[in-house]
Amino acid sequence: MQKKQVKKRNDGHALMKKRRYLPLIICFTLMSLTGCQLLDMGQHDVQPKKVEMVSYAAKVDDFSKRLNEMLNGIGYKYTPGGKPDPFVPIFQSDVTVSTAEVKSKKQSKCLTPLDCIDVGQLTLVAIVTNNYGQRIAMAEDASTLGYVLTEGMSIGSNDGKIVEIAPDRVIVHEKGKDVRGNLATIERNLFLHIKE
Repeated sequence: MQKKQVKKRNDGHALMKKRRYLPLIICFTLMSLTGCQLLDMGQHDVQPKKVEMVSYAAKVDDFSKRLNEMLNGIGYKYTPGGKPDPFVPIFQSDVTVSTAEVKSKKQSKCLTPLDCIDVGQLTLVAIVTNNYGQRIAMAEDASTLGYVLTEGMSIGSNDGKIVEIAPDRVIVHEKGKDVRGNLATIERNLFLHIKE
């Protein structure tokens, strides 16, 4: 009895497999029939397009003409008449100094290492008072190279002078430009940061 049931199941599987292919066979048949009808309707009289043979020299000439047209420009020119120049500063000073003069001054005034270092690159480490009541400051740069600072000493790349050494800071006056571009004396402070 079990053998009969197994045989019926196998027959059912074979029938299902045949039914799977049935839609494919129908689609293939319909497509082949419609293709035959299109050929019979005169749709097969398509001729290939004729391609003109252009020589290599003609292509190069055409390319060079197009390249010259692009390089000559579109024909638009900017006229700045009546418009402000965006690269000119709004506030100008009467004093004009060329960059070559500034560089030569900076190179000639670097007599000591402190003359070539910007004041902002120094860190104030200590302030001591000697027997005469004079204060001496000790500062170091980023590479931990130490410097001794006294009042009246020139310091910094902008002609700075140490004006005063207070108990908690060193006051430096430098020559520079203010917001409007005028020459001015700028006060910079090096503060003593006490580590706790």
